[in-house]
Amino acid sequence: MKKAHWGYLIVAMIIAVPLFGNLDRLPLLEWDESRLATNSLEMLGGSRNLLVPTFGGVPDMWNCKPPFLIWIQALSMKAFGINELALRLPSAVAASILCLFLFWSVGLKLRKPVLAIIACAVLVTSEGYVSTHGTRTADYDSMLTLFTTMYGMLFFLFFEERKLKYLYAAFACLGLGVLTKGVAAMFFTPAIFMYALVSQKRRSIFRSRHLYIGASLFLMVSLGYYLLREHYNPGYLKAVYDNELGGRFAKVNEDHVGPWDYYLEFMISWRFNFWIYTLPFGVIAGARSKSPTIQKLTLYTSLLVLFFFTVISTAKTKLDWYDMPMYPWLSLIVGFFIYAVYQYLLVAAGRLKDAKWLAPLSFLVFVFIVPYRAIYHSIVNPAIDFWSVENMNMGYMLKDAKDKKINIDGYKLVWDDYAPNLEWYLMAYDGRVWVSHLRSDQIQTQTKSGDKIAIFKTGTRRHVEAQDYPLKPVDSYHGVIIYQVY
Repeated sequence: MKKAHWGYLIVAMIIAVPLFGNLDRLPLLEWDESRLATNSLEMLGGSRNLLVPTFGGVPDMWNCKPPFLIWIQALSMKAFGINELALRLPSAVAASILCLFLFWSVGLKLRKPVLAIIACAVLVTSEGYVSTHGTRTADYDSMLTLFTTMYGMLFFLFFEERKLKYLYAAFACLGLGVLTKGVAAMFFTPAIFMYALVSQKRRSIFRSRHLYIGASLFLMVSLGYYLLREHYNPGYLKAVYDNELGGRFAKVNEDHVGPWDYYLEFMISWRFNFWIYTLPFGVIAGARSKSPTIQKLTLYTSLLVLFFFTVISTAKTKLDWYDMPMYPWLSLIVGFFIYAVYQYLLVAAGRLKDAKWLAPLSFLVFVFIVPYRAIYHSIVNPAIDFWSVENMNMGYMLKDAKDKKINIDGYKLVWDDYAPNLEWYLMAYDGRVWVSHLRSDQIQTQTKSGDKIAIFKTGTRRHVEAQDYPLKPVDSYHGVIIYQVY
């Protein structure tokens, strides 16, 4: 087996469990994941226009992102069935492609295979990356991070080698990033432009007609989608501005507010907690490396991270997963430090002949064993936000009913609030499980003696019990109380 194949195999072994283990354990999550799942299921069911995702049968004007991920999720459900695993596979596959791409670009093209493997190990032991709203759920951010990382590295390879295939591939990935999550895909581009300005090859870069051809093709594809969507879905551009631009950057959207150090605090407390304190050492190690390529990659990576971090930190709307596209670049910076120590140990142990690999390999095992165990634990026992526990209880019941682990045929399911994840299960049953959804104020008028009613929210149960309805609790499942009408 070739050395390159061994490298890919090692990366695959490192990432397999964090990215694919227990991927379908949780039921669909409330809000973004289930909204996308509904968009995908409605598109799979025969959407009238592939350019216009729908929710409830009408154009979705709340989720204004372009539909690339929705297309992929619909294809995944077509291939693997209507289930949680099919919905989440695109996120996990995108993350695995990203790691293999890192090995190809850093390991093979830049000739630093050990650095690439280390960076992949840091990345998949970072809970800000391997988490809900990350690689573990059917959200936009894993696919977005794939394309932002790919175009970022491809531009760097173009600056280094001036091969046009890298330039055009970079613009293609940038276009796919925009078709995945709109303007968020472009947050690194000003930093790339700044790096090109200070590059020794800046004159030849900016005089190349291919740079402008690639940029024009990118604009044709990305702007073309938005204009076509506006044609088929009038009012779309205004909704994009309200929800994606002015609505999220210039003002607080949906009460998602935070201080200037919002992302730094989360990175320290859990999202990058094993690695964040090594970042300064990584910058120093990279800048002082004997390899000119690593020196330039350190400057490039640092520019990308600093600019992106500044953009998301100054935006008025803040959500913890908005920092996810930084993690491949942060992992490279951490990798510079670990790689420098690895090289030092390798040189120091060189005179030991047969045992020269023992010290550096033992060092890598020592560095990664605790973070890897921690990420494994988070996969085996995934954390659930306290505010969604009751909703998830009903989700577990509906998931198990879909998987034929329990029988809830004929049940009346009660909830009053927005719960697209639960609605998705009712759509996914497709006649295999006969249940219906009621609001609490419909119980008295739309039930009869013998009916079973499932209520998951404590507040709703208290309200219903206070109405003196003819109900008695007869069972429970995952915290969901089952009542029978008498």
